[in-house]
Amino acid sequence: RDTEMANVIKVYYTMIDHDGITGPTRFVKGSQKRSACGEKFKEEESILAYAPRGSALLMDLRVWHGGTVNTSQFARPMIGAHHQAPHKEPSNQENPRPYTF
Repeated sequence: RDTEMANVIKVYYTMIDHDGITGPTRFVKGSQKRSACGEKFKEEESILAYAPRGSALLMDLRVWHGGTVNTSQFARPMIGAHHQAPHKEPSNQENPRPYTF
């Protein structure tokens, strides 16, 4: 299996500024490579994605990520879209949540 190739790409579209008050999305550096190999690892360096309203944040779906604290009085809405390679079926590792339509 090619652990370098992302089979699923996620795009977050920010609907408000993601700053120090609303809280940026946090990404764990290099986690997509380690999780693709099935290695256990502790969380290391994180990168914060400060982004103005209307930005598109692209990521390999295997990247460990999450929101940081929103200390504003407003919600932090985002729109997320998944783009999957047409030749791949999602695995539990790439798409851990079961979807029912």
